[in-house]
Amino acid sequence: MHEFWHDEFQQIGTDYDSVEEVALYDTRMRQFRDIEAENRWIGELARLRPESRVLEIGTGTGAFARYAAARCQSVRAIDISTMMLEYAAGKAREENLANVAFERAGFLS
Repeated sequence: MHEFWHDEFQQIGTDYDSVEEVALYDTRMRQFRDIEAENRWIGELARLRPESRVLEIGTGTGAFARYAAARCQSVRAIDISTMMLEYAAGKAREENLANVAFERAGFLS
């Protein structure tokens, strides 16, 4: 890597050591945020259509990626946190969403 390239995989904020910790984080967020309403609002702004293909950068728990996958042709959701991605992919499997792919990547890659 060149010295002038930013290491986008360097964790800056909180990272989680297990999927269970991510689940607790997701539960805490849902206590004071209406995630479903936020997803609907973003979906309306993005004008999601059945033929849409979505890239979500920084997917976290994958809530919006899963929302979009239920309404779009396909979704690619990226994040640098392995545990967030594992949690999001597990939730997508539970919801039978086969058109969403979760990948460890950053904005630059």
